[in-house]
Amino acid sequence: MYANVLRAGTLNDDRVIQRVSTYFVPTHFNNNDPTRDRNDPSALLWRSILKQRDLQGQGIWIVAPDGTVIGGMSAEIDGHPSDKTGNGPGAPWKSNPRFADAAVELLDTTLQKFGPLTKRTQKPQPLPFRGAGIKPDGGVRLVAYNRADGGLAFSVVLPKDQWQSLTPSKLIQGERWALPEPVARQFAPVLSPYADTRFRPRPTDLISAELDATIESIDGTRAQIRLNGRWRADWKHDGNEHSIAAATAEGIVVFDIEKKTMRSLLMIFDGTYSYTTSEKQPHKAQPSAAVVRWRLVGEAE
Repeated sequence: MYANVLRAGTLNDDRVIQRVSTYFVPTHFNNNDPTRDRNDPSALLWRSILKQRDLQGQGIWIVAPDGTVIGGMSAEIDGHPSDKTGNGPGAPWKSNPRFADAAVELLDTTLQKFGPLTKRTQKPQPLPFRGAGIKPDGGVRLVAYNRADGGLAFSVVLPKDQWQSLTPSKLIQGERWALPEPVARQFAPVLSPYADTRFRPRPTDLISAELDATIESIDGTRAQIRLNGRWRADWKHDGNEHSIAAATAEGIVVFDIEKKTMRSLLMIFDGTYSYTTSEKQPHKAQPSAAVVRWRLVGEAE
C-alpha cells in the first residue's frame, strides 16, 4: 500500500477522519527517507515499533504515548490491498474501499482495548513560520505547493545568510546579480512532482543550479526584484531506480527599501521529471510544476 493510496483513499474516508481526529494524534513517517540520520529520534522509534510488531513497512500503526504498539496493520498482511493499475512513482492506484473498512475496524478495536478516551479538542496548527515571517535565527521557511498527492505542501528552508543574499547591494533599476549556488540548490526538492522523498532530488543531486536576481522597478519605498532560475538533477535511488529532472522558474520579490527587508516572494516552477526502474528501461517523462511563496506578514501555512 503506497502512501499516496492511503492519503487518496483510506485516509480520506469520513469514518477514518472522524475517528482519527477525535481520539488519535496523526503523524506520517517515511522509512525510506535517505536524508534521515540513523540515530534520529524518529528513526529510533521506528525501529522500536518494528521490533514490537512484525508488519510490512507500509501500513497503519497505533502507538501509545510511551512508544508501545497497541495496534496496526499492513496492506499485504491484514485488510485488503489496493488495485494496482500502473508502475513507478505516481502510478495510478485505485483505493479499495474494503481497506478503509479494515482500518475502521482496527481503530475501533484498538480503542476498546486501550480503554475509554476523552475526545481531543486541540485544533491542528500550521508548521511555524512556513510561508510567513522570519524565524528567530533570521532564516525563513518558504512554502512550496505542487501536484503531489492533490496539492502537497512542503518547505524550502533558507538560513539567514542565504536569505539575505536576495538583498540588493545597489538600489539601481536594472541592477543584476547571481545568487550563491548553495541558495539555488536549496530549491532542489521542488523539481519533483512527488511527495515521496526518494523521488525528490537533494541539493547534492543537482547537476546545475542557477538563480539570478534583477531590480525590475523602484516605486517609492519598494523595489521589485525579478528572479530567474534554472536547475538540472540526475540521481539514483533504491538500487537501480533512476530519476532525471529539469526546471526553470520565474519569480518576484518585493523589497522594502526603508526597512531593508523582503516583504514577499513568489516563484513559479515549470519543468519535466522522468523515472525508470533500471538502466535497461526507458525513462517515462512527464511535466512538473510548483509554486513557492512567502510573505513577511501573515499566518503560517
